[in-house]
Amino acid sequence: MKNDILASAIALSDADFLAHLGALCRNERETTAQLIGHLAALEMRPALYAAAGYGSLFDYVRGSPGPLQGRRL
Repeated sequence: MKNDILASAIALSDADFLAHLGALCRNERETTAQLIGHLAALEMRPALYAAAGYGSLFDYVRGSPGPLQGRRL
């Protein structure tokens, strides 16, 4: 998959490459903002991570299986 991403990026014209790079950066910032908002909402719902056996949001983020597993936040 990484090779496909690299090949696609290499194949872009200079203008298209820079436009795509800018779009990726904008999307990353929006995604990060949404993730932070959702984590803040999860912190207000401790029963959700407690039900999974975690005593804190930190423990949940670091130890739960799923999309947050092992993420450095």
